[in-house]
Amino acid sequence: EKKERDERSVLETAKKKGFEKGKQEGLQEGKKEAKIEIAKNLLDILDNKTISIKTGLSIEEIENLRK
Repeated sequence: EKKERDERSVLETAKKKGFEKGKQEGLQEGKKEAKIEIAKNLLDILDNKTISIKTGLSIEEIENLRK
């Protein structure tokens, strides 16, 4: 019984870690999408360097948005 409890405990811990990792990745992806939307709104009024500074996106990412 102890072995089974230990195995269940290990599985539960792994599930929790997996959930947290997925949650963090989802949050990061959402933040990135928000930055991209902000950058798109600034393309017609600011230069690439300024947009990069304000959003944290790379100049290359902004250049790709202009295409």
